[in-house]
Amino acid sequence: MLSLVRIGICLEQQFGFLRVELIYMLSRFGGSALSSLFLQNNILVGASGALFGLLGTMLSELITNWTIYSNQSALVSNLYFVSQLLHRKYSGNLLVNMLGKWKESEYSGQSVPVGGLAYYVTAPSR
Repeated sequence: MLSLVRIGICLEQQFGFLRVELIYMLSRFGGSALSSLFLQNNILVGASGALFGLLGTMLSELITNWTIYSNQSALVSNLYFVSQLLHRKYSGNLLVNMLGKWKESEYSGQSVPVGGLAYYVTAPSR
């Protein structure tokens, strides 16, 4: 719930209340409709569809305006951190692999991105 408030406030400052409310409601009803279509035997209640809609809005705004951000290294390091955590726990999930797919390096033992968004924002190696 705290993440919903934090993301909502951030988006309201950028886009205004009406646009954020429209995105929230469309994402909420869309998520509920899709979950009722694909998970017919389960009853699901919550704002997770709306939260993911707001996160998608933030991601599209980030990708669209990437060049105007002054602290791109902090954004990339946060992406690395979150995608590594998710990949270790849910490596078979398609959305997690789209965020970043990681592999242990043979020589140093460090994890290196081999796919997903984390791979595409990585500086080229020599």
